[in-house]
Amino acid sequence: MPAHTSAAIRLSSSRVEFSVPSDDGRVVDVGFDISGTTAHALRHLLAAQLDPATGRPLCGRSRTLLERVLQAAGAVVERIEVLPGDPARLALAMITPDGVVRRIDLDLLDAAELLASHRVVAVALGWPDRDWDGGLRELSR
Repeated sequence: MPAHTSAAIRLSSSRVEFSVPSDDGRVVDVGFDISGTTAHALRHLLAAQLDPATGRPLCGRSRTLLERVLQAAGAVVERIEVLPGDPARLALAMITPDGVVRRIDLDLLDAAELLASHRVVAVALGWPDRDWDGGLRELSR
């Protein structure tokens, strides 16, 4: 696991992007095109978790509904996994009461809320290295 486990979230009216540490120590930027309605919902979710003036977590914030449900079922949240694909896949890894690691798919709203809470770490798994030379060649065409 890399030393840096914080994820950054960038939100615009049509896109949300996560910068997530990878399992090999790089930082992977993952973006999703979103609707105006989703952008509006994300703004509210993030505002409930972060001080808008500083971007720091608010004191005394409560656990997310997903965290409370999993806790009630006896599961412990392990991490968010960001898997390559088009679009990228978001999964929540958790440990069940019998000690087995299980994964469930996450949607953007749940992932953003968990990441903004700063109680759940994220890791990008299996992302290929970028071909910077190939990208520069494509730009010159």
